[in-house]
Amino acid sequence: MYLAKTGTDCVGKRLAVDIRNAAGSVLLKAGTVLTPAYIEILLQKGYTSVYIADRPDETIEGLQSVVSVESVVRATRAVKSVADAIASGQRPNMRELLIVTDLLVDEVIHNESLIASVNQLKSLDEYTFFHSVNVCIYSLIIGCKAGLSLKELRSLSVGALLHDIGKVAVPLPILKKPGKLLPEEFEAIKFHTWKGFELTLKNLAFNTRAAHVALQHHERLDGSGYPRSLQDDEIHVFGRICAVADVFDAMTSDRSYRPAFRHHEAMAALSNLSGKELDANFVDILMRRVAHYPNGTWVKLSDGSYGCVIAQDATDSTRPVVRLACSGSIIGDPAGHPIAGKIVSKESKESQESVPSDLEAIKGLQPNDADVIELAQHPTLEIVSVLDGDPFPTLSG
Repeated sequence: MYLAKTGTDCVGKRLAVDIRNAAGSVLLKAGTVLTPAYIEILLQKGYTSVYIADRPDETIEGLQSVVSVESVVRATRAVKSVADAIASGQRPNMRELLIVTDLLVDEVIHNESLIASVNQLKSLDEYTFFHSVNVCIYSLIIGCKAGLSLKELRSLSVGALLHDIGKVAVPLPILKKPGKLLPEEFEAIKFHTWKGFELTLKNLAFNTRAAHVALQHHERLDGSGYPRSLQDDEIHVFGRICAVADVFDAMTSDRSYRPAFRHHEAMAALSNLSGKELDANFVDILMRRVAHYPNGTWVKLSDGSYGCVIAQDATDSTRPVVRLACSGSIIGDPAGHPIAGKIVSKESKESQESVPSDLEAIKGLQPNDADVIELAQHPTLEIVSVLDGDPFPTLSG
């Protein structure tokens, strides 16, 4: 299974994971063969990426390693329900949201030793709801490792789920504007923190700690944030935690004005902000406990091999388990005949003489179950690049 950009290259490929909207409804089931019509519908609804099954027995095991897919779906639905109720002037039913809060806390605590491979498929049209759940998961991972109590984790969880609830008061054209915001438009965006604080207090029996997540998640240690330009310890610990989670998930999400950063690119950007705008301790926790190369990512290794990330090493978030699809070293048996499933990079002149001329046949080769490598056990091997969907882009032309 690998993550691919939604487009014509996906036509004829089979989905590995259900495509759901924020309400939890299945739009396309896993196993569906993608047609041009399906691709068009997905793009219209804002789904810019899909998980493709590259093996007949493909499963989604390990895709959401810290929190179950079922809990993510339920949490997304609960956040949307609360936002829809508030937007329509009704009093939201908070019971389901609070139940989901406890579920997420319990699962993160139970799976504390795992490296998180959170790579939820998000619709641009319903970005806020998917984003809120991811921010909650990242915040809980940080909070758990930072030693917060169970009571604190529950307040952090519900606060993170509602951190952007104030956006119900921001005009949609401003939220979805692809270009640079005008000063008055940015002021409208900044207002969502105050509105979120007000709404969270009103609907959570004056849980001030949870409400401060909504108010302070855009504050920065150096005073450059908003709405109050707070600095350092003036910012509540929940606000500092959520700021890290919010920045990371925003970076790794497609937005109307830019494509998503890859996870390892976002990690590098976080590192640059660490200790300046963002709390260094919380950045460090996220970088150690969240996968730099999520499951389903196609990568090229330093020996010329290509493969797909299928699992995470529990001790090193930068060195995942990779299922090799082609090798950069040897492609022929002693008699010089190509070995199925073993091909080399186009960059090597020597290897080009042995590569079969039918590159499409090469692209169709399936990985061998035996060709699985744990990078943590091979210190000399490095991931040198990440591929966009097509398993062998450097061999395709």
